[in-house]
Amino acid sequence: GTFAAAGSVACQGCLVGHVSDAASGSCSICPEGSVPDNAQAVCEACPAGTFASSGSAACTPCGPGLISSGSSASCSLCNGGSVPNADASACEPCPSGHFAQPSDVLCQACPSGRFAHGASSQCDACPEGSIPSPSRDGCVTCDAGTFAAAGSVACQGCLVGHVSDAASGSCSICPEGSVPDNAQAVCEACPAGTFASSGSAACTPCGPGLISSGSSASCSLCNGGSVPNADASACEPCPSGHFAQPSDVLCQACPSGRFAHGASSQCDACPEGSIPSPSRDGCVTCDAGTFAAAG
Repeated sequence: GTFAAAGSVACQGCLVGHVSDAASGSCSICPEGSVPDNAQAVCEACPAGTFASSGSAACTPCGPGLISSGSSASCSLCNGGSVPNADASACEPCPSGHFAQPSDVLCQACPSGRFAHGASSQCDACPEGSIPSPSRDGCVTCDAGTFAAAGSVACQGCLVGHVSDAASGSCSICPEGSVPDNAQAVCEACPAGTFASSGSAACTPCGPGLISSGSSASCSLCNGGSVPNADASACEPCPSGHFAQPSDVLCQACPSGRFAHGASSQCDACPEGSIPSPSRDGCVTCDAGTFAAAG
């Protein structure tokens, strides 16, 4: 740690950052990445996490976000997706659901609605039909009956009268004559005797006197002489001796003095000389010695 030129009267201490052996005539500078020991006898390598330029008195710790291996002349930034470990000797990758930019000291959790796999420099939005998992390490698909636009934080239920497949970015409206199933996954046809307009939540039964076939957008009246059957799926003709007007729910018996053949919308009077049969399904002629006016 000292030196003396020939003829010197005293040994002199080496300058800062320099070392010497015993009996030396001069001192030598420590190279980059090393500094003198306490006795300035030898140059010692800087430990990982520090650095030194040539001729330095001491190793300098790396700044925030920087690392170095041993014997380093400078420190370097970690790549995106990693941060310095505890002693700044190496870079450690960020765990899934976290990210880091170069110079970051710590990995940061992904913001709401975004995810990241391990060692990521940024968090990404999930594509439509999916949302980040609770740990934000990937995306999970939305169930049928729900949807999510790209970058959504949660799957949303479809509106009334709408359906969606799993992993959908939007819902579609059910066409007329159909309604969503319980899971709002598919549109189901309305049964006969009911109807539904587009976007309906449920099939509506036809009103009195009305019928519909399956998958109907509306119900219709029966023609005169017929009425809806039990499940309002079709019209049934009235039997002889009965009649019905459109919108009637039941066939009515012809009034006294009138008759009707099957599927009639009205009852008629018998012509003179005849009267309705007991079942009122036609006319019977009067016997000789009797008479009857029309009706």
